[in-house]
Amino acid sequence: MRLTAIVPSANRWQHAEAVVRALLPAPPGVDLEVLVVCGETGAPPPEDESNLRYASIPEHDIFVARSVGLTLATGEFVALFEDHVLPDANWATALLAAWEQHPEADAMIYPLTVGPDAMMWEIALFTLTFGPFLGVTEAPRDRIPVPGMVAFRRSLVPTPTPPAGWLEYEFLAQLATEGRIAMTTATKGLHIQPVGWRAPILSFHSGRMYAGSAAADPAVTRCGELRRLRRDRKLISDQTFAARRRITGAKVGVRFAACASAVIAANLIGQLVGVASRSAGHSSTILQ
Repeated sequence: MRLTAIVPSANRWQHAEAVVRALLPAPPGVDLEVLVVCGETGAPPPEDESNLRYASIPEHDIFVARSVGLTLATGEFVALFEDHVLPDANWATALLAAWEQHPEADAMIYPLTVGPDAMMWEIALFTLTFGPFLGVTEAPRDRIPVPGMVAFRRSLVPTPTPPAGWLEYEFLAQLATEGRIAMTTATKGLHIQPVGWRAPILSFHSGRMYAGSAAADPAVTRCGELRRLRRDRKLISDQTFAARRRITGAKVGVRFAACASAVIAANLIGQLVGVASRSAGHSSTILQ
């Protein structure tokens, strides 16, 4: 089985280099392809790895980078990474072994963790984004899996590859709703994103990208999206704080509660703006 690891980035090659080096070399017996798609031209990686491929795109857009990566991927299975998620040493072998244990699954979610030096803003944004998928035995069907922690069968992607946004908001949502995703703890990534006070800003743009992309569809009504947002408001808050308790095994804490409340509020405001404007604006170029 051939495995393609896609590392999309809205930045230069150097921004993704640490992640790429952690993905390589291919372990014995694994047919691995590492595909780097950077959102800015620049010096490509040195040609010292036969299974390392590089592509540059003119846009500073992580969604476009993922779409281009899907187009170029040749593996039977595709694992999506982010340019700030470091895999553990046995990630490829463990992930393929998990597929053998779950042949019925069309996608696989692996957990992430933050580093010991993570600041509370980073922890709050991380928990809002990834928390519902951490410390659970089944993937929730009411939240979309995060591309930075999911792998799936390449055969499920139609040809030609759909436009940017399809993977994140249609494909993964369908797999989640239909219960076609399995969970594995065989491998774990390290999430390093020291965003500091920018966490609410990124959360705002994440919310606008999600809601604005949906509202841009003429068949979607603003009233319907506002009703959905009213339902999701409590869901997002409950899942974030429940995830914090699962992860730490302790109380939420005042500092976390304050930071998490801020990033949740920013996300909801971003969704409101997306619904009202029926547009994601420039949010896709700001997200990392």
